Amino acid sequence: MSTPAETAWQVRELLSQLEFAQAGRLLEEALKEHADDPDLNSLMCFVLAHVGRTAEALTFAERAAGAAPEHPHVLTNLGSALMNLGRLDEAVDVLRRAVSFEGVGTRARHALAMTLNVAKRYGEAVDVAREGLDRAVMDPALSMDLAGSYVGLARADLAAKTLRGMLSWYPDQPNAVGNLATMLNYVPGLDPLTIRQAHDAYGDILGRFLPPPQPPAISDPDPERILRLGVIIPDLVGNAVAQFIRPLLENLDTSRFELFVYYTSPAENVEAAWPRMVAHTARRLPWHTEAQMDPVLRGDRLDILMDLVGMTTHHRLPSMHLKPAPIQVTYAGYPNTTGIAAIDYRIVDSITDPPGAERLSVEKLVRLDPCFLCFVPPELAPEASRTRGRPITFGSFNHLPKINDKLLRLWARVLEAVPGSRMVIKAEALSHADTRGSLMERFVASGAEASRVEIRPPTTTRAEHLAMYSEIDIALDTFPYHGTTTTCEAMYVGVPVVTLAGNSHVSRVGVSLLTNAGMAENVAGSEDEYVRIAAGLAGEGARLDSLRGGLRKQMMASPLCDTGAFAKRFQAALRVMWRDRCGRG
Repeated sequence: MSTPAETAWQVRELLSQLEFAQAGRLLEEALKEHADDPDLNSLMCFVLAHVGRTAEALTFAERAAGAAPEHPHVLTNLGSALMNLGRLDEAVDVLRRAVSFEGVGTRARHALAMTLNVAKRYGEAVDVAREGLDRAVMDPALSMDLAGSYVGLARADLAAKTLRGMLSWYPDQPNAVGNLATMLNYVPGLDPLTIRQAHDAYGDILGRFLPPPQPPAISDPDPERILRLGVIIPDLVGNAVAQFIRPLLENLDTSRFELFVYYTSPAENVEAAWPRMVAHTARRLPWHTEAQMDPVLRGDRLDILMDLVGMTTHHRLPSMHLKPAPIQVTYAGYPNTTGIAAIDYRIVDSITDPPGAERLSVEKLVRLDPCFLCFVPPELAPEASRTRGRPITFGSFNHLPKINDKLLRLWARVLEAVPGSRMVIKAEALSHADTRGSLMERFVASGAEASRVEIRPPTTTRAEHLAMYSEIDIALDTFPYHGTTTTCEAMYVGVPVVTLAGNSHVSRVGVSLLTNAGMAENVAGSEDEYVRIAAGLAGEGARLDSLRGGLRKQMMASPLCDTGAFAKRFQAALRVMWRDRCGRG
């Protein structure tokens, strides 16, 4: 029988080769003889956490901590296990103990900063990451943590600066290259070609680290046969894109398509779906590397594989780079090119991507006119109503990273143009008072009066979120990164939205949504016009009342909510892709 130290060495060798199953079996046998060994228990915790068995992982982390309560490595594993189970306050307490030891390495600080980011305690995470970077200059993990904290605080400009600095020292970091490209979507004033180049850099670095794409041959080139369609999505429950893919999945012609859904989120309820969803093959792949995922995808003999994640959380772009399907498509999950040349098509429309937009995308653009999106209204949406006896209230319930200082100055101008008006900002990331206070300071510095601004924490349920629109008269869209779900929700409950048109997809989604909902008059071509439109609406009480009562009906009658027509257009577009591929093959 090997000693615990010898077994630990063997396990680490297996883990370096991603042999988690074999490492787990070796640890299981060793722990029968050495049940209290802290190193073996910590390693078992790591193995189980990696394969998604988070509750079991915590058991082994607690055993290790019981045997070595003053060991920072053991405490780091325990804190990480608690974080994976969502016990964030406990995790932070344990990890603060871990980093308190003299000479502790960057791993414990990385775990603490990451946990604070998950808990949306971004200001604290900034302090931890900076302290770590003072000791380990440009450390990749801590730099990524710091950038994530800045994004959470709506400072994508600082996040991009952080990643650029780190990549100047450590250029071979695919995740950092991808994150930098993503963060540039939020930064105002950038040339779209600069952002395109950042995405191309991500595709290039994947090409350096991964095998070249190997598309499978088409065994049956019949252009009209049933197609095996794969869809990659984190989940069908809480993911925002799920609402917009729902019309296709509920109306898929099963005489023409066979559906496969690949879930990438580690959440337990990812497979929950709608009662009307067609029969499909479902696979959970949250912990699979591209080397493990590729044979699964190829084994399903897909004809078309559609990515609905892009560069967002739980994405699988490295797997898309390997090209496990003859045709690959990206749609809806990300408002820009992926930079992955192995993805053949990107589905947009002629408003989001007018002629000439091809220069900003590595994929071939497929324009699904009149709108590339279709909105399924939430079942719990309240009846439209307008609160009386209060000042005109503007609002933004968008994702906090979409806010920036230039936008705050624009919103301050809107408030100045409408004397006595108010502004309400609510976002998921505003759960902590420090984050709300930081945003308020920036808004005041941008010219707003604090007494006219309310910054609220997130609501608990979607029903509460939707009910808050009763307090809002006019929604102000973000820029350059437009809202999508929030824009549709606002209009559905009768709140008009004002948006500012930009020069690339990320800043033109709102233009498409408003135009297709019959609200094109609320699309501004300049900041001055944005202020004029918002102020003009504020002075039209009768029109606001009319919109409260009629905008939902108007929206439901528009292409934006015509699920049947949308599903037919989408399926026709997929069929054209297939026919074209067969013609070439």
